Amino acid sequence: MRCLLVFAVLASAALAPAQRWLTSYEAGLNLAGSGNWKASRDAFLQAVVSRPDDQSTPTEVFGAITEKRSWRNGAPYSPNFLAAYAGYRVAEKATEDERKALYPSLISELETLHAKQQAGPYAYFLLLDLYGKAGDRSRRDAFIQRYPQPDLKWREDTAPLDPAWVTTVNQSYNLSPNTGTVMTPGAPIPGGEMPPNTIVIPATTLGGVAQITTKFALIVGNSESMIPGAGVPFAAADAQLLRETLSTVGGYPEANIETVVNGTSRQVLATAGALAERMPEGATVLIYFTGSAAPIGDRDYLGGVDAESLNLATGMISKAELYRTFFAKSANIFAFYQVARPRIRGRYFGSETVEGGSSVEMQATTSGDGLLSVIRNGKPIGVFTDAFTNVLTEFRSNRIPIYDFGWQVFRRLRTGNTGNTGGSSQQTPTLPVFSRLANDARF
Repeated sequence: MRCLLVFAVLASAALAPAQRWLTSYEAGLNLAGSGNWKASRDAFLQAVVSRPDDQSTPTEVFGAITEKRSWRNGAPYSPNFLAAYAGYRVAEKATEDERKALYPSLISELETLHAKQQAGPYAYFLLLDLYGKAGDRSRRDAFIQRYPQPDLKWREDTAPLDPAWVTTVNQSYNLSPNTGTVMTPGAPIPGGEMPPNTIVIPATTLGGVAQITTKFALIVGNSESMIPGAGVPFAAADAQLLRETLSTVGGYPEANIETVVNGTSRQVLATAGALAERMPEGATVLIYFTGSAAPIGDRDYLGGVDAESLNLATGMISKAELYRTFFAKSANIFAFYQVARPRIRGRYFGSETVEGGSSVEMQATTSGDGLLSVIRNGKPIGVFTDAFTNVLTEFRSNRIPIYDFGWQVFRRLRTGNTGNTGGSSQQTPTLPVFSRLANDARF
């Protein structure tokens, strides 16, 4: 009996400091849940005083005198990371001077966590975002050079994090949406692995979409044409809208998007070549073309503004030549064509399959049909571009499965923006057509 009493006293003495970190940590979680981020940060920092290091593995605590149990069902212990995250949320509503004073402290805290090898993908992502907000590009570049990728095996407590932000990080690093752990280390990402030199650039705001440095886009909007009736008046406006949407909700860095408005065939091919030159091997490239197009012989051609006839290759852009520019870098091509598709001698644009690489195509209309527009914000926009950008905004992701996306665009065009009305039923897009890419390939 005396031994049991001694054991109980010793256990109680050991539990006292443990109770302090536990109480402070759980107070931090509760305060975060109520949106009181300043008090939440203070509570997490208080937990650090009693138990300084973040821990990826489960924490064992005592229940009865001799009974051990896993704290919070095996959740990791992340007071340093969560204190920095809470500080980030405090900065959202702070004045500019307050943010400038707070950012250096948060950056220092997260850098220390990385130096101690107690940081995973969420801390990594948050630190890159803070470098951007603080305007400290040189320090961020130095950090990336030292830590090219996050430690995906280190688990972090995501309980108080913004769900949209968690989703963004999960998609960026191929993490399980429920646990934040790697699905299978080294497993292929649907649609192919990202190139090894990929860097994920966090969005500028929580809940935004992170940008992936191996995603590129070539957007061509040719409103003008020397061919009577072949001009697409809304092409330039479509190009600008698409550029903005890709960079804000699609994960495409603005510096990786090339836009050509009213370009000649040479200008388009030269821009494509320059874009391919700075792409890494195995990158993703999105091609979006609005203008004139036609089959000539057994080949598909896109119209430059210098094209004089849909029957001659002069002033036209060979689709095969365009693709092979990117195939030379082993790129995966996701091509979208908002072009009228008249039948010429029994053929129509989209008939040609370009060999030599991986690609998927989607046409804005079925063969033989023309294009329609709708007024948005006082400007005419192609109905395909309207549906395309709306669906992109709904997905709000940097890893969109192409077949699911194509179906949603198809349904949007057929049912309108409400989902239950007969939208632009006069124009019916095709579903994606694949060449050496799977239907879950992501762009």
